[in-house]
Amino acid sequence: MITLFTILALLLVVVLFIKANKPSKQINLKIIKVESLRGLSKLHEDNSKAIPAHWPRLTEIGNEEPLCPYCGYRFESMPQRKSKCPSCNNYFRSRKRPLDQKKVLLKEEDLEQLCIEWIVFEGEYEGYLKRKKEFEDERHRISASRGGGKVSDADVHWGLWNKGLLESAALWNWGEYAQIKQRMANQLKKEGKLNYALNMYLEAFYWEINGPVNKQGYLDLESDPAFKPKELGIPIPALTRNIHRLAGKLNIEDQELQKLFIKQAATIHSNYKLPLLPEDAWLCVIEAINEMQELMARLKKKKA
Repeated sequence: MITLFTILALLLVVVLFIKANKPSKQINLKIIKVESLRGLSKLHEDNSKAIPAHWPRLTEIGNEEPLCPYCGYRFESMPQRKSKCPSCNNYFRSRKRPLDQKKVLLKEEDLEQLCIEWIVFEGEYEGYLKRKKEFEDERHRISASRGGGKVSDADVHWGLWNKGLLESAALWNWGEYAQIKQRMANQLKKEGKLNYALNMYLEAFYWEINGPVNKQGYLDLESDPAFKPKELGIPIPALTRNIHRLAGKLNIEDQELQKLFIKQAATIHSNYKLPLLPEDAWLCVIEAINEMQELMARLKKKKA
């Protein structure tokens, strides 16, 4: 026989169950987990992954209003890119902050803090600290090898990249290998060594169009090949853009650019036996450049 006490107990259980499973309308930034894919992040609640207390906090960095972060000059509308204030002549940046995804205006010196906050938001702060330590350790190593003295950031980068190439090749991590080549090309462009940068971008394009895979030392190539051009061989827009722009700056016509690419790719193909022949890969370069030019023309026409 069901008593009143039993009914009340059952009702209490139901109420507690509903309350426990009611979705929360607020996101607790202390218990976030980020899921990233090619630079795109989505914020999820996950009680199992709390931001450690020693990590930096997300802040209300920057100006939400269209005000110069230096002198407070008010703009008619919110600037959307790097601009120069007409009042104080200082350059400022327009960026999105991770705390609330709002577009804000920042001083140049605030960019480093914003970058760190995004790293925290993406759950990669421990990796950032590890890379920072590796960077300083490499600086000390290079300095000691030279008998002391200052070592530039560029020299440290080159040391780490060269080491990274050896490690990636040893593990057959060809995806990482190709990415390091791109970073090297970016640095050469930054240093003004445009001819060398163009050659490195062409080399990186050939690696990427072959669909490189990170094997992590697992060398079962029959069931899982090291290169998958049909599945992963997609032209990287940044590579295509840099190749096109540098060729233009250096006044290099398509025929000369083809010779440079074939020369770079032939050496790699001979040493590493990549699946795509240099001549076939060159057709991918031309196709990627043409598609980029068509896209730019459509965007220009749309703006006009």
